[in-house]
Amino acid sequence: QGHQDLSLPNPAFFQHLDWLLKQTKRRGLVMAIAVVGADADWLAGSTPAARHEFGRYLARRYRGVKGLQWLRSARAEAREIEAGLRLEGAVIRE
Repeated sequence: QGHQDLSLPNPAFFQHLDWLLKQTKRRGLVMAIAVVGADADWLAGSTPAARHEFGRYLARRYRGVKGLQWLRSARAEAREIEAGLRLEGAVIRE
């Protein structure tokens, strides 16, 4: 099952992701991270508020990282996409 508490991001996972981003930048590559819909297994049981705060965590942590692209899940519903865009705008303005 792994780490599923969105209020406590898994430090080991994000340290590894940071390392991967450094490696891709060093090699002149671009990394794409897919944002999944709320129906993803690892999000089961999380609240919209928890997902919102997790999104804020990601946006703050990786703001300004060169060579990183965010992808949206093809399964995301319109309201999830709208909420994500609003969050992105809010974090950018902070």
